[in-house]
Amino acid sequence: MTRSEKDERILCWLSEYLNVCPDAISPDMMRGMENTGYDLPKRYALLVGAVLGLEGADMRRLLDEAGRLFIPCRAETFNSDPYLKTCVFDDEKTGSCELKRCAYAPFEAFPCGEMTCWSDGAVLPRIGWFEESFSYPALYSGGRMYMSVTPNEILTISPAAKEASGHVLALGLGMAYFVFMAQQNPLVDDIAVVEYSKDVIRLYEKCIKQWLPKPEKVNIIYGDAFKKAPELYRSGRYDFVFADLWHDAADGPEMYLKLKNMEHLASKAVFRYWIEDTLKYYI
Repeated sequence: MTRSEKDERILCWLSEYLNVCPDAISPDMMRGMENTGYDLPKRYALLVGAVLGLEGADMRRLLDEAGRLFIPCRAETFNSDPYLKTCVFDDEKTGSCELKRCAYAPFEAFPCGEMTCWSDGAVLPRIGWFEESFSYPALYSGGRMYMSVTPNEILTISPAAKEASGHVLALGLGMAYFVFMAQQNPLVDDIAVVEYSKDVIRLYEKCIKQWLPKPEKVNIIYGDAFKKAPELYRSGRYDFVFADLWHDAADGPEMYLKLKNMEHLASKAVFRYWIEDTLKYYI
């Protein structure tokens, strides 16, 4: 599936907004829109368009798609996630890695799930926001966000965890969200995780490991996932493989394709990749 020129323009606008000024909309600005007669998604779309300087046909296009693009989110929906309820911690630091709390400001925009292909052929991203501040845990490495457990991660990782079964192999440890959620699944026997950052592993051992329901059922393998994968696949041990090695859709396609080309080495395994549906639109 490919994006149309119109869809591409919307993606460019929203990418600019997310990367440059995701917190440009304030509660006061939203309150000022209450008498417009628009529903919440259209009010939000109108403000996003104004921040981006859209006019005329471009603004109408954004407003026409507002209901499919902009998703009002409720904090309680995500705060009930088992991982978020469990991961209570003070800021932790090990080597170059730091585990700390971050927050979205009220009405701050964030990606909210995969790119969606609609019945009319439109391929569009989904942008969420909360009316109040929303706190989430994040892992930083070398001062750069390495992983976070935001609504987007919850929406895009949980389905793979629910599908996992048997002997599971995860490529990439991060904050062990996939591992934690896979252990909620009674069909999962054990999980092996390949991680190349020693500091991430140390932080896992120091802090994150204690949150897991069955930490004794997790085996951490130190190494480069692309080098380790062929040997692990050929072992025939794994029933389910989940890969989450990229930061986002910008750096993911090349790594995704590299791993896809290895699948034949583990013929019995089911393979899932983080944001796979979105990555396909960039290839």
